[in-house]
Amino acid sequence: MQLYCASAKLFTEDVFLNRIAEKLKTSFSDQMGRRVSPNEMNAWRNSLRSFANVLSHFQLTNVGVVLEMQLPLTSKRLDCLLTGFDETGRPSAVVVEFKQWEDAEVSAVDDCVVAYVGQAHRDLLHPSQQALQYKQYLEDSSSAFSDGTIRLFACSYLSNHQQSGDSPLVAGKSIRRAGLQPVMIANLRE
Repeated sequence: MQLYCASAKLFTEDVFLNRIAEKLKTSFSDQMGRRVSPNEMNAWRNSLRSFANVLSHFQLTNVGVVLEMQLPLTSKRLDCLLTGFDETGRPSAVVVEFKQWEDAEVSAVDDCVVAYVGQAHRDLLHPSQQALQYKQYLEDSSSAFSDGTIRLFACSYLSNHQQSGDSPLVAGKSIRRAGLQPVMIANLRE
């Protein structure tokens, strides 16, 4: 199940014409049989507008965009899956986890950071670790990813983060502990 699937060109048009949140809301209601919270609607509007700017900047118009894809046999939904081809023409996909966090603090819990969410500071899974777990799940549950037919990458997109070298969201220790290598979305081509 997914709430939205389109080319990046149509996705950016839906975002810039303020249709994306309504499309997701309608799809959510139709598929899940319940209402979307106002907080989730706002998160969709804000994160997706910022992300559409990134796709436009890199002129990724024919890349596929899948939003809110439910992982098979779970209740978890990954935020975004980009599909396309890498620079060699090989089919590739990138799991993208969206967060609107401005910053975070170091956590005593492995693979976590402390972020201000829900009116409190909480230990939460590092967004890149979350994306990596979704990637691993897809590789474990889909032969297209496990046999290498489609190369799969994972990254997080922090739309409100102000770049700071000592932030645990981007610090080398956090990223290395999450087992990630930096992924540039621009490497995914049309």
